[in-house]
Amino acid sequence: MLWLRRAWLCAIGAALVIGGGGALVMRFELLDPEPTLSPELYGHALVLHGLASLGALLAVVLMIPTLFVKPGRGSVVLGFLALALWLGAIAFLVGLDLSGSQEWPGFSQRSVLLALAASLGLGAAQIATSLPANADRPSRPQLVAAVGGLAAIAILALPLVGGDVPTAFHLLLATTAVAGGQIYDAARRGALSVVLLASVTCLVLAWAATAAIHVVHTSYLHDTVAVLSPLPLTGSALLGALLFAATRSRSPHRRLADVAAALITAGASLTSLGFFVLGVRGLPRRYFAYLPEHQSLQIVVGAAAAIAAIGCVVALEAFRRGTRADA
Repeated sequence: MLWLRRAWLCAIGAALVIGGGGALVMRFELLDPEPTLSPELYGHALVLHGLASLGALLAVVLMIPTLFVKPGRGSVVLGFLALALWLGAIAFLVGLDLSGSQEWPGFSQRSVLLALAASLGLGAAQIATSLPANADRPSRPQLVAAVGGLAAIAILALPLVGGDVPTAFHLLLATTAVAGGQIYDAARRGALSVVLLASVTCLVLAWAATAAIHVVHTSYLHDTVAVLSPLPLTGSALLGALLFAATRSRSPHRRLADVAAALITAGASLTSLGFFVLGVRGLPRRYFAYLPEHQSLQIVVGAAAAIAAIGCVVALEAFRRGTRADA
């Protein structure tokens, strides 16, 4: 059972390393308005960042409920099958991009998306079958976390079954559901600072950014970086929720936890705001060469992302220095 949780955490960590590596390459290129890297390298970095980030977010949604609900013996098999399908689909997509292939050799996009949907389905089955195995009556934190996780899985699985990639709106809905399932346990553990600041605040701002995109009625906005503005906040909220769930046996060091939450929220918020302002000013998506007047904000976005990353490191240290709590 412990091996399953560790395997998921390792898989998520690997996806974040790949996605973060792609983001670093992109940020290096975007610091200067003139082309610095080859278009091919930037294109690979962009695709790998998107694929790995989406894969990591799907895996986090699957992982969080299983950290609250101890898997039963039979459900462990479901969990490993879910992990295997997820790994196969993400590895295929990453390998396809690195090979430089422009076509789907022998596979269709729908088949890969269905594999991801099946992985989510197996994860949902694992959660449902694990609840009775924990006790005659599962605890309230387990039930609340399970309901939030199952709702999040359903939200993400629906577009995948239909042959579509989950949109930023789907990810935001799912993150809201899975993070909401942690509030009860956060209050019980005295860790509301992490959840309320690093997760709930980011979610509120992500919903505000999403609303702003739809309120601004301009023909060009939806093809600019403004449409990316909810994603840094959504990702920060979900990773904050994963950190809380993964360390649920410890109460965090209060002062470090507050600092971490503030850094994560500030970094993600500034990144989101920078994307939105750049989009309103007309900066397109995917472009690695841009007008010089956008450079200052591009640098702000890069610095803000680094602040959020530092916040994650501080949060890890806060839980490492924390004290044992009742599971």
